[in-house]
Amino acid sequence: MIFPTFNSRVFPEPLIDTYTLRDAIFYLLKDKKNMDESRILEDVLKSQSKYDLVKKLPKNPIAYQSVGDVSPNGSLFQTRRVPWDEPSPCLLEKGLETTFFSHLHPELDRGFTTYEAMRIMGLPKDYELVGTLDERLGMIGLMVAPPQMFHISKTIYENILKLL
Repeated sequence: MIFPTFNSRVFPEPLIDTYTLRDAIFYLLKDKKNMDESRILEDVLKSQSKYDLVKKLPKNPIAYQSVGDVSPNGSLFQTRRVPWDEPSPCLLEKGLETTFFSHLHPELDRGFTTYEAMRIMGLPKDYELVGTLDERLGMIGLMVAPPQMFHISKTIYENILKLL
């Protein structure tokens, strides 16, 4: 058996187009269910000690803005506001949950809603999750984005398994 090298076709071809956060979730600012959950997340963040620092971050930044940049001692550097016109960062279980909130919405002082996180991960618009808000956000943060897994699986099949 011949093992693939890093220069072989085992790895998917890079995408030419870049999809931004705006492409994925901007329309959800007009969605009632999304905005109802948005208000809940805003209230949760307002009750946390880092809220005063989050308020200091600029809205709609052109680059990632960390709370650590405005914190007097540089703490909370993992909590960051993401720009609209850049690809989303990797969404993680703890980063989405309301106790941590490491991914902040570009314009609003809150984390991503379940609807926004689902769209960022490439889940269909009619996909439904069950559980509490934190359980739903945690589930999203634990998954591999389905479109990404599709391309990885397809490339492995076409360039390795199909040749066996």
